[in-house]
Amino acid sequence: MDIDGRHEDFGGERHVRFLGILVVLGVIVLNLAVGVASELFLKSRLADAESLAAVTTQSIATALNGSLSNAAQVTKLAAHLLVKECERELKSDGKIEPATLNAYFDAMRASLPAGALLHVTNASGRVIFGPGAGSARPASYADRDFFRPLMDGRVRSRIWVTNMLDGRATHLELIAFVARYEGANGHPAGVISIAIPLPYFQSLLEISGLGPHGIALIRDASTALIAIYPPSKVDKLGNRHFSPQLAQTIASGISAHTFHATRTGDGIERIDSYRRLSGLPFYLVVGKSAGDYLAIWYSTRRWVLLSDLVCLLVSIVFAATLWRIAEKVHALQRDEALRARRDTLTGLPNRLALMEHLPSAIARATRSGAVLVVGMLDLDDFKSINDRFGHSVGDLLLVELSRRIHSLARSGDFVARLGGDEFILVFEGFSAATAEQQLQQALARVHRAVEDVFEVGEARQVRVGMSMGIALFPRDGAYADALLRQADAAMYAVKQNKGKRPTWWNMSALPRSAAPPAACPA
Repeated sequence: MDIDGRHEDFGGERHVRFLGILVVLGVIVLNLAVGVASELFLKSRLADAESLAAVTTQSIATALNGSLSNAAQVTKLAAHLLVKECERELKSDGKIEPATLNAYFDAMRASLPAGALLHVTNASGRVIFGPGAGSARPASYADRDFFRPLMDGRVRSRIWVTNMLDGRATHLELIAFVARYEGANGHPAGVISIAIPLPYFQSLLEISGLGPHGIALIRDASTALIAIYPPSKVDKLGNRHFSPQLAQTIASGISAHTFHATRTGDGIERIDSYRRLSGLPFYLVVGKSAGDYLAIWYSTRRWVLLSDLVCLLVSIVFAATLWRIAEKVHALQRDEALRARRDTLTGLPNRLALMEHLPSAIARATRSGAVLVVGMLDLDDFKSINDRFGHSVGDLLLVELSRRIHSLARSGDFVARLGGDEFILVFEGFSAATAEQQLQQALARVHRAVEDVFEVGEARQVRVGMSMGIALFPRDGAYADALLRQADAAMYAVKQNKGKRPTWWNMSALPRSAAPPAACPA
């Protein structure tokens, strides 16, 4: 028997579960939205950082290309003028005067790259002017790879820019601009060489704006490294180790390109801008490391991830708080609903609970075909107990009676207190074949509740009797109010004849209308 009606949900549990699902979905959707927005934001900032790094390296590469191209043009012009000067002297004097040539070169020196050196050879390749020319064993260019092609006329351009060379007289690593000059007879008479030491190229690369791990380098036509800044312990001058991306770019023949270099000699990932230098058969690479140009992005990513985590934690805390509030509100509503359906003295269901229970019980009986019994119980001479001992004693008796009925009733029986000493008992599940026997057993259990005396305090003992009217569904009515009226009439009849009645209960005997009431009461 359910006394307090806690099995009734009144829709609250469903609402709390629905709210819980909405809260969980809300947390998931919110954090997914935040995650997507953060990912898009970080991707945008990453693209901006990479674009800025590319623009920076491209700008620096363009500026360096301009500086190197200007130096190359000036050097080529100087070489051309020196060729003319040598040829003029040969035609006019039949020989080259070192003092005249030296003065002529000194006038050009201010415009040439720092440290530029002039060498002049004769037709056999022996150096006749420049460092080492006056030694016992003057240097010779005869075995240089450029000498014979120039002297034989196999080179269309009269000015040859060499790869990296080891200066035999100067003992410097250098790049040379070499050109053939002709004698008075029009035959090749030798070559002039303007040598530029590699430190000059190194000095041009000492630029700012590339960050701590940025790099700028120049490779000659054979891809040998001729200058690098900052100086590297890994990339030595003359080596030909570089990233596959640079190798592909050089092989493609394009003059300018920007790419990601992931397998560099020093193991640092960079964005590189490549240039095939104007006026020089060299390759320029300017790179900015990912660690440098992404430093701000990494910091931003940490803050974004921290913000996402905070958002997740806040949303979880908010959801948990909302859930607890919903549960507390539901608990308050449920307790309020239960209090509204419970008799405050005995704890039994009250009239409201009864009027909610009966339609459900009738529906169950209709579906199963079982007999439903509604009994209205009233205590005999209860007023005299109140008058004699006071209402507090009467209340104690009602509480004890309720406890006894509860302990003796079946789990499916329903007991409610209407008020005063009136109670309603609803018995479900009686089969049509054995309804009379089951009813007798149920009534016997109810009667045992009043057989023993009641201890009502101060060593007082009282006895009471009871009267009950019984109505059966569907025999005595199809709706709750009809069954209650029939049970009330039957109880009134047995109570009127309590002095000579054969039993303490009475079956309904009132005429029953064939037509059911117009509406089922709430």
